[in-house]
Amino acid sequence: MTLVLLSSLAVAGTLADGWRGRSFGPAETISNPPAASCVTNPAAGVRWRCDERVGDAPVQVSYEADDGTFLAVQITCEGQTACATVVQTLSAAWGPPHTTRENEVLSLRFWSDGSSVGGWQYDYLSKSGVAVAHDREVTAKVEAAKAARVSTAAEEL
Repeated sequence: MTLVLLSSLAVAGTLADGWRGRSFGPAETISNPPAASCVTNPAAGVRWRCDERVGDAPVQVSYEADDGTFLAVQITCEGQTACATVVQTLSAAWGPPHTTRENEVLSLRFWSDGSSVGGWQYDYLSKSGVAVAHDREVTAKVEAAKAARVSTAAEEL
């Protein structure tokens, strides 16, 4: 287990680094499929949805893009063992969570590294988990650019 976790860290990277060497920002960082199993669904804002592994855990990773910008990554897992591997790997790579909440239904964890943030939710009933990471500054720039275009279009009416 230790060897698997250590090898996972090498590819997870820090929260501020994006995901597996792909920094949040210009979509060129995800212009090519990150894995052979990737499919695209641009209408849903997903540049690539890929079957990948975090350590020995099978996961589905969605690389989300909007307005030519890589905004976020979402990692989903199924099953208690796979999800435990994912959250252990994220905690080791991203550091201890800043906030943790537990109850009989959900386990929640939140990380922050400068403008980058990450969140984890594990549902004890469905035995499924999801992690999301994004950069708030990158997202704010995209939203500001969209708002400016809407304002310009409204003025031209």
